Amino acid sequence: VDPVRLDLPSVGMCRKVDEVWRQMVAQPGLILLCGPTGAGLRATAATARGAFYMPVRDKEAAVAAVRAAEQGRTVVARVVADSVPEALALLRDWGVPRASLAGALRGVLSQRRVRRVCSVCALPGEADVRAAERYGTFAFAAPRAGPGCPECHYRGYRGSFFASELVTVDQPLRDAVEMGVTLRDLGEHCVPVAERSLQADAVAKAISGDTTVEELYRCIPPLPAWRGKPAEERHRGLLRAVTQPEAPSPVAAT
Repeated sequence: VDPVRLDLPSVGMCRKVDEVWRQMVAQPGLILLCGPTGAGLRATAATARGAFYMPVRDKEAAVAAVRAAEQGRTVVARVVADSVPEALALLRDWGVPRASLAGALRGVLSQRRVRRVCSVCALPGEADVRAAERYGTFAFAAPRAGPGCPECHYRGYRGSFFASELVTVDQPLRDAVEMGVTLRDLGEHCVPVAERSLQADAVAKAISGDTTVEELYRCIPPLPAWRGKPAEERHRGLLRAVTQPEAPSPVAAT
């Protein structure tokens, strides 16, 4: 697999995640970018200026990505997987040498493309308890898609953005990858930056009026079992996501 060098404009993330992402891609090593097909993974990979982008669909491509990272390159490898631990487990199950993978890995970014509700015709929403239980947060209100208007071509949605979760690889996670632990145990070591899980990031943007609960149900998976924390901890992470300022001048996905 021949890597492709990328050098394109940035895609907006929250301030803290953006800072860690920029530091991560500025250093040699392997960075996994995971999500479902059509999640806009290549657009996010393009924010890693000077890095090499490699779609990874099988063992041969995965081994090539690890080898390139071991040679001192910054490699962003796209993997189709539903979550961070599943992306790590996928490479392990393909037979990539665990010691090499653990040594080369720097971080994993999981993302989903979410449609942005039209701000012109959107309707007010009410607190949704079922959504709160699904995403492990307190009850929250988000706008509802309206009947449509000329601004959104009568679709109720206009444009899109990315919901993201960034996990840096620390020593406990590196050891878990090398030991080949179970998926659940692997997930317990995948701690997102600033406690901003994929679910917390999406809910925070719904609270700010960017999307609807219906859109969250469509594309954001429920909080996984290994993320089960006391309500106080989950609420603190979400409140941090809601109240922290966003990165300046984010570029919306289209």
